[in-house]
Order: sequence, then structure tokens, then C-alpha cells
Amino acid sequence: MENNQDLQFRLYSDPLKYYTAMLRDIQAASRYIYLEIYRFKNDELGVRFRDRLVQKCREGVKVKLLIDSFGASSSWSFFQELVDAGGELRFFKKIRFNWDGFTRGHRRNHRKIMVIDDQITYIGSANISGYSLNWRESVVRIKGGIAGPFKEIIEGNYQIYNKYFYDKQAYTRSIHYQNFEILRDIPSLAYQPVKKKFLELINKAEKEITLETPYFLPGSSLRKALTEAARRGVNVRV
Repeated sequence: MENNQDLQFRLYSDPLKYYTAMLRDIQAASRYIYLEIYRFKNDELGVRFRDRLVQKCREGVKVKLLIDSFGASSSWSFFQELVDAGGELRFFKKIRFNWDGFTRGHRRNHRKIMVIDDQITYIGSANISGYSLNWRESVVRIKGGIAGPFKEIIEGNYQIYNKYFYDKQAYTRSIHYQNFEILRDIPSLAYQPVKKKFLELINKAEKEITLETPYFLPGSSLRKALTEAARRGVNVRV
């Protein structure tokens, strides 16, 4: 566990350990649980999470779920008991078939964030899905006030869950907390703050760049930046 002023961090790479920690924190929630996720699968693990959330709803805890409609692997009926107990559920942007179907239909919400009681935040790569038990995932649990900004991020996406036209600049502004900068991307070709930050950091690198990712389709600007970094003596590892 590492500390940064009022923040405590724990990095999980063992799926059993981070799912157990998440369920334990859900069980301890007293005010609210906000979950923004790409995939919430209708399988044994998904049922366990859903049932725990239903239980918390019945205890009077506010529960909000925002799930990507394309990645969900579950339906409204799977969460009907949660909704009946007072939970809120929205699916992010259903696929629309039109002349621009692929571009619009591929604007997905790939975030995995859970915030509890203004004190607990989970961010990482893992979905609520049994297959993640066999994958290499990384999840960070943060305890402290940075939960507030992450709650704000989820609430913002909750408002635009089905909109294709909105103030994109407002939803890509960085959020600062202490010495941390939270970067937000949205489905957009014009606004790509994460890519811009990566390029900025790569161009400033002096010693080492280590990149580990399951998705690596670098455009010309990223390839050029990594190549130039290697040429100036930076140890680049992908």
C-alpha cells in the first residue's frame, strides 16, 4: 500500500484478489456505489456482483450502473431485480444502423471505474466477467478524496449516455486532484487528450519508455515519437 497525502493505493494483478476486494467494498458501502463498465457479463461472476448490488439497493444504498450496450453481454432483464429494488441502469449508446453506421456504432465506452462513498475508487482493465479470471489484468484500488472527481466523471457520462451531439470539449477537460491529472477520452477523432498526453510524455522522455498494452495500433505520430525517442538514446520497450 502506497500513500500520497490522503490517498492510499493498492495494485492488484490477481483476479481473485481484486474481485474479492471489490465485493468486500460493495458490501461495506453505506451511501452509494457507482459503476461504469464496458462488460458486465451474465455469468457466475456477473450474477454474484449483481446480487450483491441488489442487496445494497434494498439496504438503501444508491446504486448507479452505466454499461456499454455493445460490450455488455447482458440485457435489461438480467438487471430487472436491481431496477425493481431502486437501482439505476443505463446502457451506453446502442448500435445505430445508418449511412454512418460503423463510425457511430463503434463509439464505445471502454472505461472500468467503480466509486464508493466518496472514499473508494477502482480503475483498471478488468470487466465484470468470468473470463477475466484467466486474463492478465491490472486493477488499482485508491482510498481517499480522489473518489470525488471520479464520481463526477461517471455522473457526466451518465448524462450523455445516449447522446451523439454534445459539448465534447467539456467532457475531455482534464480533472486535477492534488498532483494527479485525470485524463478523459470520449468517442471522438477531434478530441484525443490521452493520445496527446502520451505524445507529450514520449517527447519529453530522457531515459526509458516501457509500454505494455493489449491494443497497439499506433498512428504515424506515435510511431514517429517512439522512433525519435529511441534515436536520442531513450530505452524504448514495447
